[in-house]
Amino acid sequence: MENFPEYLILPDKVYALSVDRPIEEGRAFERRLIDYAITLTNPTDNSDYHSILLGMNKLLYETYREAIPIEWLLSRFLVDYIRSDTLYLLGDVDGHVLDQTNYENYLGQKIISNTQADKQLWTILDSWIRVFPKKEISWLDIYVSVTITKSILDRSINSFIHRDRMRETMKGVYEISHKILNDKIKIGSPPK
Repeated sequence: MENFPEYLILPDKVYALSVDRPIEEGRAFERRLIDYAITLTNPTDNSDYHSILLGMNKLLYETYREAIPIEWLLSRFLVDYIRSDTLYLLGDVDGHVLDQTNYENYLGQKIISNTQADKQLWTILDSWIRVFPKKEISWLDIYVSVTITKSILDRSINSFIHRDRMRETMKGVYEISHKILNDKIKIGSPPK
């Protein structure tokens, strides 16, 4: 679906994300939600497969005015539940949803050091290159997989490009250098 990433990247795995059109019956109708049926598939382990409902409150959708598309925040919301191993809290009738009380948590950390931001980016790129050694990565796939703001992410990406750890092949698409792997082996932290 439009505005959703293709992949969700965690430090130890990558999930391909498939999003179906919104469902309008069941809990979506009862709770006034925009509810998506989603599938997560680990490309390196077909047994690591999840099919759940991912929802947001309709009132949030109707009143949302941030510059970042709401689907990006919904994707970050999903990543947060994957990281904490609590996907089971999303899909049932009373499952957690993105709403007016929690959406700001997913706009990104505004106060974070350059080192911490670079470490988040490095962790995601390191995970990506281990799963897809030759595949390019999109800016959106990176954005929904980190917890920093768009401007801080862009700064970190520019820093990595300058240090020859990645290069932009077309707008918003990057090739990752295998030097990322050497950085971990040598120093155990992002390149300086």
